[in-house]
Amino acid sequence: VVDGDTVKVNLPTLPSKLNPISVRILGIDTPEKGELAKCKKERELAEKATAFSQQAFSHGKNIQFINVKGWDKYHRILAEIIIDGKNLGNLLIHNGLAREYKGGKRAGWCS
Repeated sequence: VVDGDTVKVNLPTLPSKLNPISVRILGIDTPEKGELAKCKKERELAEKATAFSQQAFSHGKNIQFINVKGWDKYHRILAEIIIDGKNLGNLLIHNGLAREYKGGKRAGWCS
């Protein structure tokens, strides 16, 4: 887990030099971590979102990447992530750690 909405995975069908590859959760935005955060609140929410995703992956038995939509501008695959039948993006939104994101300007996390 890189952050709340991005993971790195090894895909056995890719040449080894392309692994690991980054996957961003399709349709959501989580707060930015570290220096990219615009305030303390955003940084704290980003750490919670990252921990939430880490816990989901570490406890997950069946992980699927579905609805793959190609690449984003940072060369990450865009896909929904389903862990044990639950949509990780929806879980992050439900827990206040992400927002829906359909492209364009993102809302801030500091207000």
